Amino acid sequence: MSSRERFALYYNSLIISIILLVWGSAMVLSSSAPVALQKTGDPLYYFIRHLIFLIPGTAAFLFFQAFPYQRLQRWAKSLVLSSLVLLFITLFIAPEVKGAQRSIGFQSLKFQPSEFAKISLII
Repeated sequence: MSSRERFALYYNSLIISIILLVWGSAMVLSSSAPVALQKTGDPLYYFIRHLIFLIPGTAAFLFFQAFPYQRLQRWAKSLVLSSLVLLFITLFIAPEVKGAQRSIGFQSLKFQPSEFAKISLII
């Protein structure tokens, strides 16, 4: 792939991502304002929380979009093995919520090993 094609692909994905971010933010604002006003007294409460999480998410997106994932191929077997271990551990130490054991957590920090397993299988 030439550098011109790579730049066009990067530019197109960036534009589509920005459109989706703006559209999603508008949807969060329009759908959560009445509930936020009723529960917290601030109609922008959930929208501001959304923006707070949107900023590091956007930074992570930009980082991983430019990151050459081929570097991770040497870690692929280790990542898959560690994700299988985490999934197995989930069976024993994860709390049951609505009949399912999904996440490993410490206080308010929760981690779903299935998300890690998805990424490791892609690599």
